[in-house]
Amino acid sequence: MRNHLKASQRGFTMIELLFVVLVISIVSAITVPHLTETKAAAREGAAVASLRQIANAQVAFAATSGQFGSLTELSDAGLIDSALASGPKDDYTYQATAQGANDFTVTAVPASSGSGSPRRGFFADASGVIRYTEDGSTPTASSPALVFANSGWAIIENNGN
Repeated sequence: MRNHLKASQRGFTMIELLFVVLVISIVSAITVPHLTETKAAAREGAAVASLRQIANAQVAFAATSGQFGSLTELSDAGLIDSALASGPKDDYTYQATAQGANDFTVTAVPASSGSGSPRRGFFADASGVIRYTEDGSTPTASSPALVFANSGWAIIENNGN
């Protein structure tokens, strides 16, 4: 005896299922790289914001103590989040170096490398200018400056300041 199914009881054919899997695979292949780039860009933006927060905390700390402080001192004074002083945050490692009452430097370098990881390293000092490197190495005062324009973060030429 043959088992005859009504037209309303038929399932999907193997070709139809393969077609659906193919479409899902193509959509995934297009969106996943953009998602990892967006994730890295968000982490870079968070690093710039954290650098600005640390620089502002340095100024406040110096106003009360007469000198700039370490990340631990800034955290103990309640001026920055303790996560910035205790290790990597948002896939960046932060370091602050105080040079008495005259100057300080703050760096943020990627804690890891690979897909979805941030690419750029950032630097700030008492001038308030954020500087960067494209390769994630530790930037210095001679690295190019980063500015915010209407269209987003932009690069300006280093004029030695």
